[in-house]
Amino acid sequence: MPDTSAGSDDLLTERLLLRRLRETDLHALAAIYADPQATRFLGGPRTREDTRRRLGGMIADHREQGFGLWATTLLEDGTLIGRCGLLVQHVEGSVEHEIAYLLGSRWWGRGYATEAAAAIRDHARAELGLGRLISLIDPGNAPSQAVATRIGMTHERDLVFEGRPTMLFSCNDGV
Repeated sequence: MPDTSAGSDDLLTERLLLRRLRETDLHALAAIYADPQATRFLGGPRTREDTRRRLGGMIADHREQGFGLWATTLLEDGTLIGRCGLLVQHVEGSVEHEIAYLLGSRWWGRGYATEAAAAIRDHARAELGLGRLISLIDPGNAPSQAVATRIGMTHERDLVFEGRPTMLFSCNDGV
């Protein structure tokens, strides 16, 4: 049976365990990154090798920054359903902290993204002292916009980020 106990830097919600990613997550993560539905707003499916490189970067971010993207797993059985967490982004000359979430399409519509994003928001404020948080969302991605709104973010402005039209949602301390 998979280990579903929380470590010292893991986040626990009612139904999810957000834990550090590890090399053994490659198979499950690669399946999510290969899913055209799940990656539609991220530029499309990724190869297993690209996912391996990305996973290495996610693991390094946690080690070097003390935060990053967590494996998003079901508490009941340890199934990896996505990756959610905090990313450092450079947006129009400013350093921002983004709440980012990606779930495999088979787990959509169950409130998991909102549950994970709210836990990340609370952790960013309470443990990391971050007052301002953002999410960068494709204008066509209504479900992600709804998640951002449900965790207290508002649409701040539209911009071009990494060559693509993007909506910037934000929230500040006290929301």
